[in-house]
Amino acid sequence: MMPVARPGGFGHHRERSSCKKPVDLRHRIEHASLLDDDDLRAMKRLNVSPSFLIGHVGYWGRAFRSIILGEERAQKLDRCKSALREGLRISLHSDRFVSPLGPLRYMDQAIGRVMEADPELGVLNEAECLTVPEALRAVTIDAAWQCHLDEQIGSLKEGKQAGLVILDQNPLQGKPSNPYQLRNIHVLETWVSGRRVYAASPTENS
Repeated sequence: MMPVARPGGFGHHRERSSCKKPVDLRHRIEHASLLDDDDLRAMKRLNVSPSFLIGHVGYWGRAFRSIILGEERAQKLDRCKSALREGLRISLHSDRFVSPLGPLRYMDQAIGRVMEADPELGVLNEAECLTVPEALRAVTIDAAWQCHLDEQIGSLKEGKQAGLVILDQNPLQGKPSNPYQLRNIHVLETWVSGRRVYAASPTENS
């Protein structure tokens, strides 16, 4: 069994875990909302990885900054880039039904960190913005790795399950200035285990 913790922060679990150093257990903290530098270093030492509810930034970033946390504490919200710099493997999620499903939407929110409720579409802590390749890993191979499924899914490789989508645009190309670029990409086909299980109708992508 792989424990999954769901705290808002990591500090109160750090002391309890410091006496042991798990090996390849891949424990994960769901949301990992507020992390300081000490938390990130402890997570690296203990082999604990974060999965970020990135909608905190996209949907509620303005409320976290202006009402709930304040400007200074809000800078620690969903520190995706800092986690990568610390050598952690991260994933992104929606906590459905808290926010909509959609890996391309998660990528948008992690790349741009745009506060969508802000009339000026301000960015919450630009230093934590991911690149497109980093965000793509967070919804594919690194997400699979967290679940010990990276030998089965998460990338295209001989011997894996051959799950993939065909898109109408290349997510690795485009204008970084467009905060909603990726979520508007359409899925044309979905393949699972080498079989096509979905094909968009002509009207869906018009």
